[in-house]
Amino acid sequence: MKINKKKLLLAFSILLIASLIANLSIGAVKIEINEIMSILAKNIGVAKDPLTITPNEVVLNSIRLPRILMGLIVGGSLAVCGCCLQALFRNPLADPGLIGVSAGASLGAVIGIYFNTFLMKISSLQASLTISFLAFIFGMVISLLIFKISTKDGKPSVAKMLLCGIAANSLVGAIIAFFTYMSSDAKLRSIAMWGMGNLGESTWEKIIICSVICIACCIMLSKQAKLLNIFLLGESEAFNLGIKIENLKKKIIILTSLCVAVCVSFVGPIGFIGLVVPHAVRILIGPNLKSLIPFCFILGSILLTSADLVSRTISIPSEIPIGIITSIIGAPVFVYLLIREQDKVFQ
Repeated sequence: MKINKKKLLLAFSILLIASLIANLSIGAVKIEINEIMSILAKNIGVAKDPLTITPNEVVLNSIRLPRILMGLIVGGSLAVCGCCLQALFRNPLADPGLIGVSAGASLGAVIGIYFNTFLMKISSLQASLTISFLAFIFGMVISLLIFKISTKDGKPSVAKMLLCGIAANSLVGAIIAFFTYMSSDAKLRSIAMWGMGNLGESTWEKIIICSVICIACCIMLSKQAKLLNIFLLGESEAFNLGIKIENLKKKIIILTSLCVAVCVSFVGPIGFIGLVVPHAVRILIGPNLKSLIPFCFILGSILLTSADLVSRTISIPSEIPIGIITSIIGAPVFVYLLIREQDKVFQ
């Protein structure tokens, strides 16, 4: 039974606002809502600007706001990419990790952490930005390499791409295991923490880069919704209706690879958002990608910001990596959705 889209949008909006308020207020340092409003008003120039800056203002502007904004962008972007890849592969089990981007980005980050001392001597970037840059480069290289191998006579094979992605994930996992085995205790901890995902390294500089690229990719992906709807009918049907199938495949793969590479390079691999969210939204409103893509973005943002709230507050003052929370929540939800819908998710 499908839910009215206006009612669902209202429900999602309420959940998103509640998640944002909770993220701003709750943590090791509790900030009252009236103080949050005054700080935000000061930020946009509405309130008077006192000479003194309070500790709570520093916490809000330097830590919580960047985390929230990064969570909104990354969560929504991963969900949209997962939605488009599931349509492209016509496989409800497809997610951004299958095209090798996450594995490649993880390898780049591990190499950056392992050779951190050497890289700091030859790079003018901060350590975290150097690692993010390497993660992005490796993520794009691996995904484009898979795309190249899967393409014959200018025609990319979706099935071959899926198999190449599985092989690449296995190979990259072995290389990461080698560097992990050779690492010192300090580097080992850094590798482990990065591999479990973390929004705590978010800065305004990273948010600007991430938001510009990811939002642009999501907008361009949403413009392919009509073509993807036709593509879901089958390649032969889409071809007969005048769809340039190979161009569509290239656009979707390149845009999702770019978007996911940026997300993973800044926050690490985040599991299940790109897999579970499209399933859930598809059950609620149906398979039409014109509606599916924007609703996926909203729900992805809600889930990741909510998961970040749990990761920050479940064991104050320490913090649990967000990837653990998304997996704990996502895995049973995904199994439930599979049992509930079985093979009907695209019908």
